Amino acid sequence: MQRIYWTTACLLLAAAFLPAAVLAESADTPKKAPASKAPAAKAPAHKTPAKATGDATKAPATGDAAKAPAATPSALTGKAGTPGMPVEKAPAKTFDTPAKAPAKATEPAGKSPDTATPGEEAGAFKPYTGTISVDIVNVRSGPGFYYYPVTTVQQGTPVSVEQRVNEWVGLKPVEGTFGLMKKADLEIAADNASATVSAATARVYAGGQGAKRNWCVMKTLQKGDKVKVLGEAEGDLVKIAPPEGACVYVLASYVAQTKGPAVSTKEPKYPILDIDVKPEGADPQVEEFKAAEAALVEELKKPVAERNYKPLYDRYKAIAEQTTKPYLKRNGAARMQYLQRLIQLQEDYLKVLKLGDDLNKNLSDMALKHASDVDETEIKRASTKPPFLATGVVEPLLSIEGVENPIARYKLVDAKGKPVVLVKSSTVKLDDYVGKAVGVRGTKAFVKEWNINLVTVDELELLE
Repeated sequence: MQRIYWTTACLLLAAAFLPAAVLAESADTPKKAPASKAPAAKAPAHKTPAKATGDATKAPATGDAAKAPAATPSALTGKAGTPGMPVEKAPAKTFDTPAKAPAKATEPAGKSPDTATPGEEAGAFKPYTGTISVDIVNVRSGPGFYYYPVTTVQQGTPVSVEQRVNEWVGLKPVEGTFGLMKKADLEIAADNASATVSAATARVYAGGQGAKRNWCVMKTLQKGDKVKVLGEAEGDLVKIAPPEGACVYVLASYVAQTKGPAVSTKEPKYPILDIDVKPEGADPQVEEFKAAEAALVEELKKPVAERNYKPLYDRYKAIAEQTTKPYLKRNGAARMQYLQRLIQLQEDYLKVLKLGDDLNKNLSDMALKHASDVDETEIKRASTKPPFLATGVVEPLLSIEGVENPIARYKLVDAKGKPVVLVKSSTVKLDDYVGKAVGVRGTKAFVKEWNINLVTVDELELLE
């Protein structure tokens, strides 16, 4: 117990003297490291944050926090610090920054306020009006050459452009186009002039005067929607006026804008003349080009097989060679290339037609030859009939050597009345030929018991 008492007393004495030793060591530290005099700025650093609120005032009060600024001033200021730099300025700068930041954040980056409209996206499409700028063009059911044509329009036709899809523009349906709907999806009014969609959803298919197909959906309607009925169509379909929002399509390069926002289009595939000529004093070369254009439009209205492109080609060639105007020379050469292509397509088309004609002729010749062969076979077969197995006059058979009820009821006898063969038949009624001279064909068998042949008659001919 005494040992425990003395041990405890020593521990208490050591604890009493330890703080004094630590404090003495701390007091010596500044003498050994003069660079640490920076903490002398503690008072100003402590006063400056006192103007702020919250935890910013309390942070410098701790021992570790007070030492950190003295050791790394650049960490507080955000710059490369230099010895002796006042540390207290960093917090003051930090508190000023948030007040200025919102003003900079509201400025749009890279765009002046005049270049943007609120709620409008840069480059958004805006509808516009225009006219068809080429002679004649297919209007298609969708934005691509894969979609079938519904009608055609000619140069100068006014159109309303509602949308753009890549190189195609969507037009409000032009004259000659209509929608097709299934009768089962509609409740048609008594006057047959209007209808109401009765199905949950109903498809409207693109149709037109020149359409040979009707699979492309131009609009999907909901139950209760109203439509205008134009008349009956093939099968279970009804023609309707195209609904609002439906579009038909042509290449964007074939539409010349007349009103609306500017749009960028590619050069037309076949350049056209685009000049403004005053009526008075009109240039004869320009007038000749316009007359050639009108003649080309008329020629394109004819069936492909009946078109004659050669005079038109010569006409454009003369214009291109004789004109002194660069734009007429350029447009004339472009039309010549266009006509060369049309001539090649026409030749290919006529070749295909000729193949069909040749095929039909070959099939007809084959059918005639087959019929002729059949006739010749029948004639040959008729002319090469086998000879008669026997000839003679048909007589009833009563008995042979006194035997009644023989195996046959008839016989053929010669001119002297002598039996030649016995005859029987299941196909020929021999009773009708009794007393007549006949020739018979069939199968022959020898009846040994009676020493005479028996003919089963398949064919019988009267002999004159």
